[in-house]
Amino acid sequence: MIDSVQSCLLAINSLSKQLLSQLEDNNSEESQQSIVTNEESQLTGELLANIAAERQSLIAELFKVYTQKQLSTELPLVNEMASLDQQLTEKAQLSKQAIAEKLLKLKGRKKVTKLYQKY
Repeated sequence: MIDSVQSCLLAINSLSKQLLSQLEDNNSEESQQSIVTNEESQLTGELLANIAAERQSLIAELFKVYTQKQLSTELPLVNEMASLDQQLTEKAQLSKQAIAEKLLKLKGRKKVTKLYQKY
């Protein structure tokens, strides 16, 4: 358990920034190199999942332990947390769309391969 509202919010914001950085690195690597090994992808996915789980548990703890009045004393940090959350949502949506597009391209390639194999 984190001992103050401020330290809890700082920890949440730090984890949010780490997630944003990882998502940005992921997107830039994938756009530069179309072939990412399965192992690299899995490690990155696990890292993102661990950071997100830790962040989520801190957020749950924050709202369970501290009152609205206590949170209002750190309004700038709460606003930063909300802003970072919105940025994370946007980055995650962009990543989801990029993955969906790659999957469609991959499926299209498989169809072409099957057609060539018929002849």
